Amino acid sequence: NAHALLYGALSHNNLGRFAVSDSLLDRLTRMEDRLDAYDRGWLDYLRHRLDGDYERALEAIGHSARLKPESKAGYNYAWVANGLNRPAEAKRALVAVDPEAPPSTGWANYLNQLTITHRLLGEYEEALEVARTLQRRFPDRVNVTRHEAYALAALGRVDELEAYLRSISGYANRGGWTAGGIMIDAAQILRVEGHSDAADRIQAMAMAWMDGRPAEEAGSERHRRWKAWALLCGGRLAEARREFESLAQEFADDVGYRGLSGVAAALAGDEAAAAAADRELAAIDRSYLFGAHTFWRAAIAAASEDRDRAMDLLAQAHGEGRRFAWFIRYHAAFKPLVDAVEFEAYLEPGS
Repeated sequence: NAHALLYGALSHNNLGRFAVSDSLLDRLTRMEDRLDAYDRGWLDYLRHRLDGDYERALEAIGHSARLKPESKAGYNYAWVANGLNRPAEAKRALVAVDPEAPPSTGWANYLNQLTITHRLLGEYEEALEVARTLQRRFPDRVNVTRHEAYALAALGRVDELEAYLRSISGYANRGGWTAGGIMIDAAQILRVEGHSDAADRIQAMAMAWMDGRPAEEAGSERHRRWKAWALLCGGRLAEARREFESLAQEFADDVGYRGLSGVAAALAGDEAAAAAADRELAAIDRSYLFGAHTFWRAAIAAASEDRDRAMDLLAQAHGEGRRFAWFIRYHAAFKPLVDAVEFEAYLEPGS
């Protein structure tokens, strides 16, 4: 059945099972004439996503969204547009979808994408409003709590932010996010936005939270990742580097750990170790990386204060399928690029 193969491929793609998705699309090729124009748009969208070609993926899913503006295709159009840093297009697509009608009824991802869209546009009051709606509707999901924290931090509403972070400190860890990790990211935003004293307080709050976790949780990969990130953001570079190197050895498929160990080395001024991490990342050759290894090479170059190389590698990473991320403005590795003309131009949202 062509439809079963198509939506099976989409489901596996969403779960990160890219090889399975690719295999199903290969089988579908022999029967794609059974799909209508709307579903053929989805088919082409998936093919281009697996190729890391987001421009063509946007064109393909846009075709389906125009045929059925109220469908899930509008959401996916917004997701791709935001990945290209074109939030104005994403906003238009999301507005066309009624979040209270099927298939979006009760769907957290719609509101999740909408608050991201507002953030990319610099509409932080609107992002905060949507974030609070999202949390009211889905109060048991720790991953949605980050949106309110990010908006409050970007707005510089420090007292509200500190009270809010204390209120989520007891949340169970789910979906890769922890309360301590959200605290660290909020501190990074505050620091870049000029609230250094508040950033120091929240950094200390985050470290206390992480140091107070029970032993079983403290030994998990997720906790170790966030703790190492907190150490990096707090300038404890030798400790961060040791932990990221340990994680890189244990979880070799995750190129981010090797990248972050290289970033820590670069920030500490260890040029030889940073260059070694860059070479190791450049040598990686496997499918479905979507520019992740190249992005981390860009991060190492930025941390090494090699602005031209960092910008070139960022462009290369996006050409390989890396999505634009709003948080890059606040990422510790890219701090040396803040106020650089080229980096500011890169951060500027498209139409």
